[in-house]
Amino acid sequence: MSPAVWLARRAEGKRVAALVADDDVHGSSNRRSGNADRQHQIGDPVVVDPASNPAYLRSVAQAVARFRQAFEAFLNLHVENTTMARGIAPAVIPRAEADPAEISKLENQVAEAAGAAGDAVSLTNSYMMVQGMGAPLDAIANWQTVTRPKPLLEAKDVLGVCSLAMGRLDSLIRKADASSSEAPQLGPAALHATVWDAAARYWTMHLFRDAVRVACEALVARVKGINGHNELADTDAWTQIFSDQSPTPSRPRLRWPGSPTDLEVRTMNAGLGRLAPGLQMTIRNPSTHGLEDFTEQEAFEQLAALSMLSRWMDRCEVVKAEDQT
Repeated sequence: MSPAVWLARRAEGKRVAALVADDDVHGSSNRRSGNADRQHQIGDPVVVDPASNPAYLRSVAQAVARFRQAFEAFLNLHVENTTMARGIAPAVIPRAEADPAEISKLENQVAEAAGAAGDAVSLTNSYMMVQGMGAPLDAIANWQTVTRPKPLLEAKDVLGVCSLAMGRLDSLIRKADASSSEAPQLGPAALHATVWDAAARYWTMHLFRDAVRVACEALVARVKGINGHNELADTDAWTQIFSDQSPTPSRPRLRWPGSPTDLEVRTMNAGLGRLAPGLQMTIRNPSTHGLEDFTEQEAFEQLAALSMLSRWMDRCEVVKAEDQT
């Protein structure tokens, strides 16, 4: 359904300065795929609904996040007009000390980011109604109006639409992921909860290195919660918890279940004692201190390694000094 049709049916001529919320938050397939009355015929091209493609939705969410970041940086060089000829003068005014060249540079960055996020408002139906306008307004595409006389929008309107679009995109992504629930769960959402709950927000925005970093932090927080020593360096925390030394009153251990004399148990304990600190050094440290982002595949493989370690921790037993007396 086009914005004009939406306006005719829903607003019926009323001009209300409020966010438009469609009864169906995510739009209808009729609006995206064209004429819904015509049956699909053999040989017709298959029209893929972008709202069902998780990768595409995540890329749009990332573009909105980048636009918001650029717009906020631009706003930092301005002050909100709260008194002077409101509705006539621009909604934001450059700070007296701001460098015009820097303002121009950031303005270009915001414009580029707005173009990259161009699908977000139509995809999520996050248009705004503005008094005196004949059609709903795309606040991201029209962000520059805040800097011009007789502004149609204020800065908070643009930021509000970003938040609304991000929320609706998150819902669309979850629905798109759920639509393939009957397939084997090999995606990131099937990873161990400790890992995925930490990483999901950043993964959704395609910030893959940050997703790996916070997953590592969540896992090391889990192990420090077991040994009760937050003061330990992260690698030392892993070394201590899987140490082959006997536990002490202040140093519990994680042990693979079974008889300590069993070959498989001994092998698992020895392997975990090497694997856990190794993952800390080879995954957590580069994700925290590195400069380059990871590809989606690289990040997924590293999260999978962390997930495997977390599942093995689930199977381990916490052994305390008093348990051996």
